[in-house]
Amino acid sequence: MADTEQKPGLDKYQKLNLGLGLFVFFFTFLIYLMTVQRTVSFWDCGEFIACSYILGVPHPPGAPLFVLIGRIFSLLPTTADIGFRINLVSVISSAFAAMFGYFIIVKLVKDWFADSIDTLRRVGMHAGAVIGALLMAFSTTNWSSSVEAEVYGISMLMITLLIWLTLVWAEKRTTPEASKYLVLIFFIAILSTAVHLTTYLIVPMLMLMMLLLDERLRRNWMIWVTFAVLIVPVSSLVTFIYVGGLWAAVCLIIWSLKKDRSQVNLPFAIMMAAGVAFSCQLFIMVRAAEKPAINENAPDTWKKFEDFLERKQYGQMSMVERMFTRRGSWANQFGTHPRMGFWGFFQDQYGVGGAKFVFTLFPLGLLGMFEVVLRRWRKGVPVFLMILAATVGLVIYMNFADGTRPFAIPGDEANLEVRDRDYFWQPGFILFGLAIGIGVVTIWEIVSNWTRKKGMTKVTYALLLFLLLPVVALRASYFENDRSKNHIPYDYAYNLLISADSNAVVFTNGDNDTFPLWCLQEVYGVRKDVKIANLSLLNTDWYIKQLKNEMGVPISLTDAQIEALYPERTADGKVRRIQDKMIDNIIQANGWRVPIHFAVTVSEDNRLFRGQSLEENLELKGMMYRLKREKQPNMIDLAATTDLYINQFKYRGVADSSIFKDENSARLTNNYAAGFLYAADELRKRGDLPGAVKLVEKSIAVVPGEWRSYVYLMTLYADMDSLDKVNELLARAPKDIQANEVWLQVAADYHRTGKKAQAYALLKQKLAEQPDDDRFHRQLLNLYFRDSLFDSMETSLISWISTHPSDSEAQQALRDVRDMQAERTGVRLRGVETPGGSK
Repeated sequence: MADTEQKPGLDKYQKLNLGLGLFVFFFTFLIYLMTVQRTVSFWDCGEFIACSYILGVPHPPGAPLFVLIGRIFSLLPTTADIGFRINLVSVISSAFAAMFGYFIIVKLVKDWFADSIDTLRRVGMHAGAVIGALLMAFSTTNWSSSVEAEVYGISMLMITLLIWLTLVWAEKRTTPEASKYLVLIFFIAILSTAVHLTTYLIVPMLMLMMLLLDERLRRNWMIWVTFAVLIVPVSSLVTFIYVGGLWAAVCLIIWSLKKDRSQVNLPFAIMMAAGVAFSCQLFIMVRAAEKPAINENAPDTWKKFEDFLERKQYGQMSMVERMFTRRGSWANQFGTHPRMGFWGFFQDQYGVGGAKFVFTLFPLGLLGMFEVVLRRWRKGVPVFLMILAATVGLVIYMNFADGTRPFAIPGDEANLEVRDRDYFWQPGFILFGLAIGIGVVTIWEIVSNWTRKKGMTKVTYALLLFLLLPVVALRASYFENDRSKNHIPYDYAYNLLISADSNAVVFTNGDNDTFPLWCLQEVYGVRKDVKIANLSLLNTDWYIKQLKNEMGVPISLTDAQIEALYPERTADGKVRRIQDKMIDNIIQANGWRVPIHFAVTVSEDNRLFRGQSLEENLELKGMMYRLKREKQPNMIDLAATTDLYINQFKYRGVADSSIFKDENSARLTNNYAAGFLYAADELRKRGDLPGAVKLVEKSIAVVPGEWRSYVYLMTLYADMDSLDKVNELLARAPKDIQANEVWLQVAADYHRTGKKAQAYALLKQKLAEQPDDDRFHRQLLNLYFRDSLFDSMETSLISWISTHPSDSEAQQALRDVRDMQAERTGVRLRGVETPGGSK
């Protein structure tokens, strides 16, 4: 790993280099270990943990290498929680990635100085390398994926390893062992497709570097063909199978026929290594044939395997085709648009955001990119293009939807992306972090050259303050990426599962009410009797057949009928999806034999039977809606729901302000507050106000940031004539609660429940306390009007106008009130002035 220097007496520098690389590894490993999720996370992590544990088949294109590595980690007795064990895959991978990032900078920069590396330059080189590697490690997107069971940790390791190996090859390209490095590089490159295709983004640039540096490679036509074949996975893994297999066969034939094998040996060896690496993908088909509990797309035949690798589940159009029809404006895709704007993520990666980033780290990184090109362009140009491809190139290629161009592509609603898409630019973010480190070396070199001339070389060491940059990044992103106490995803899945009746069929909506549930069932053994039916996947024939044939979900269709299902447009113009048809079929085929549930996360638009709403047939139980024969609005199993929310549900960390909750976690945990309030409102209707108060107080304790709970509890206190408690609650309520809006609501509730005198008195009191707030005055007038208390309206208006004489609307209202009184009494007052002087 360390750079080899042939000059005698430099072993200490070689050891220093290795030591600093190991420091980067162990330091980042320690931070990642301190912040890693101790159990399952949201999004794909639950699926990856479950598939690793049971050797299942996750969503296309499968990540079989991750699954196999994850399985090994699941067997290691490192910790009691299986999810924690598999999360360590990312911790270790990302720490190694940071270490190789350090070695990459050293390799690139050492080239600049040839044999003229003195102590001053060496300090600058190593300091810049440490800075760049740690900025890479603690860039917020990279850190986030380093502490959960995701494919990106291994992917980033492969990226940095491939770049480093290519730089090592560059040093040894004139030696006999150089070919071995090339074979290893392409073995790892093809193997990376069994983790995530992101890694392969840099491979074309590595090929360019090889061709620029080695004339022998440029003169070998078979190398050109081999490189062309090895670029094919960028667009299609399936095409690579056939093109790569054909070229490997040609290489074998040429190798067997030629006496002089000097030109064919390397291409043949590379293609053989590529074939061995790609064979990892066959795990998908072999394992799918065994029908594991999670078997996405069931790719157990060659044709299904091809469709799986091509991600046909997500549509027929290839990513290359889709790139040419923009799903969002350029300004939004490159800018700061929510969830998908590139610059919005980029500027917040390294702990210095906004304008500070624009004027500090951004130019420093650009300086590093351009300096690499200027110093050694044959290495620098490919590195520059890697960063460009992994940032600007991916904006163009991924073509994220900003929500402004629905159906730009037929069949694609193109709504705003469902989650932050920053992880797609992770390769660019880590490489730019390395570029910042190179920029630091460049600044060091400029300053040191100046101080040498002035005889003040020691001044240069002041630039070691740049070492504070990783500290700034570490401090800025620590809270956001600390998952060490975060059990919210596990508990959310647990609460959903235990809400279900025994042997229930549960319809779920998306990733976060499905993947964590799969994980709890398959890894932790929680409620395996419950059958999860994901509505999104219910639009695919393979999933429907799995539910019917392997999970025992009641479905009356034959396999042939399932394969023949298609969406259709109804007479009223609405689209009836396959999932809608399957909800109908499952409910009808079930015949009330097993409970049918909808998770609370399923929207009302999806809770349909034969095109009609099921709302009056649904009874809330915990976090599930139970399908009932009878019809009745707003049904709730109050006893079961109250018991679940009070006694059985887990809420670890939801109320802990020291645990970071992203938008997704906050949104999902707010479902707890909704459930508490639903049950409390039922108790209120039944006259059990103390019971309702107890539930809402528990809701505030569980989800203290949910304003609706505070407002509702205040109305309960008002119902109990405990206005002093309303004031107490307002004093500790979230700052975004508008106290005056609460009092207006309390007054409205008083009036609605027949406590009219209390409503008037409350509004008068608030108006006396805040005589200029016309909202209290307007509501008081409104209540008087509804109760036909025109005299009171007149008195209130006269009082208001006396202190607000310029309020022309109030003056007009007073005239209108007097006119209404006159019509009722038959007496019109003439010549009486309104306050303010108008007649």
